[in-house]
Amino acid sequence: MTGTSSATAAKSTSVPTPIYRKQIPVIYGGKGVTVPVKLFKTLLYRDIQLELTGQPTLTGANNTQANTAMGDEWGCVQQIQWTVNGSDQLLTLSGDDLFWMNFFWYGQAPHTTATLGDATTANPAFDSILTIPAWMPRAFHPFDTAVDGGRYNDMQLSITFGDYTAVNSAATGWTANPSVSIISNEQVLPPDPNDQPKLNRVVKKLTNTVAGANSSYVIPLDAGVSYSRFVINQKTSAGTADTTGDISNVQVVGAGGRIYADLPWQNLVQGARNRSRLPQTVARRSTSSNDQSWGFLNLVQDGRLGESMPNPADARLVFNVSGACQINVIMEQIFPL
Repeated sequence: MTGTSSATAAKSTSVPTPIYRKQIPVIYGGKGVTVPVKLFKTLLYRDIQLELTGQPTLTGANNTQANTAMGDEWGCVQQIQWTVNGSDQLLTLSGDDLFWMNFFWYGQAPHTTATLGDATTANPAFDSILTIPAWMPRAFHPFDTAVDGGRYNDMQLSITFGDYTAVNSAATGWTANPSVSIISNEQVLPPDPNDQPKLNRVVKKLTNTVAGANSSYVIPLDAGVSYSRFVINQKTSAGTADTTGDISNVQVVGAGGRIYADLPWQNLVQGARNRSRLPQTVARRSTSSNDQSWGFLNLVQDGRLGESMPNPADARLVFNVSGACQINVIMEQIFPL
């Protein structure tokens, strides 16, 4: 009995305990100003949580859903970048993009602020959290893609803010400037080399504006990496509102012309949400947001990253488009350390 207990205790101490710690917050520097903060790089990252707070100045009568900008409170976050070694990007998304990625990654819609767009509340305050996963959610072994801060000379998170009209078009200022608090979920790197991260993971966004109808609109994919998932969004040409009906079909074509997917749009919305046990609808505060404008294509359905599509050369996405629109593709790339 004593020997069994000792062995169990020895085994349990070899599993690093998660550490949650506050990092330097990102303080609003003005419209279009990118504010970088240095991240601790002594431990291994599991995820980073961003807490966005702020309060636009506007009357209750102007606080309508029609005036609420796309992305709700996260509309004031124009860009989030996680970079290492000065320029290598691990993730580049807008605040609205990150909201939708949290939906697809974690299986439920993130918090929304009920007083935004209620046509009653003046100067509505918001306090909302989104998560940047350092490792790949819905993977069989997420730890394979965790981010080892000790591998890099530099690691930073940068936020580019919009102004108050990026929350509500009738707002006249900030009652409380927006800011982003950062809580990181980290751990000590395991001593066993066989139990350490093996893959780099990059979350990358491509934006293409299509001039008109095109039955075979091609978006090339980066060579030399593998692709696990795609999130596809259709917007107006100006990118100011979600749309539906512009994309009718999407193909994923691998190296040498091999077709990995050939799917009608509703299969990327209804079908994908059935397969991934996601809610079919997501409520946002802004009328410019539309959950049916966001499709999900998961190539690693059982979580094995070995199912990812390799691209040594000429992989691409091919869209059947009925009219002018903007196509946004958010992809999860992996490649060996």
